[in-house]
Amino acid sequence: KKDAAEPRFLMTQLKSYGELGHFLSAGRTETAPFPGPVTGLTPFRMNGREVYKFATHKVPELIESCCAASGLELGEIDHFLLHQANYRIIKQVAKRLGLPEEKFPCNIAEYGNTSAASEAILLAEQVEQGKVKPGDLLVLAGFGGGLTAAAMIVRL
Repeated sequence: KKDAAEPRFLMTQLKSYGELGHFLSAGRTETAPFPGPVTGLTPFRMNGREVYKFATHKVPELIESCCAASGLELGEIDHFLLHQANYRIIKQVAKRLGLPEEKFPCNIAEYGNTSAASEAILLAEQVEQGKVKPGDLLVLAGFGGGLTAAAMIVRL
């Protein structure tokens, strides 16, 4: 483990793939001419197959890019805390990166998809359970509507 005085946030990357945004879009309002009342609300819309393909390709690419830009090898990362959207996605990301699933903790079975809070909840649990310790190198990575993907390397 590294010295505690070293930087905590080693690398962050965020990418937007707007051309794919129609595969996962949040609710939006449709209004009558301004300043008319709201006339309709559309819920989330998702093409599950395309979102799965996106997440299982773009998230590993972004993790690899983050590691390369920070000068770290994938094997140096202690834990990969991913957005808890789908267990199959997490398993596939681990497989694409050629890493053991044990480095990819999951709690989706306990809470379901808690959206943007999923990584923070997972991190808090892992620290509380003593699985993530000071000095550990972590990758936090996720994806969402728009479509967007992000990855961050931190030293706890």
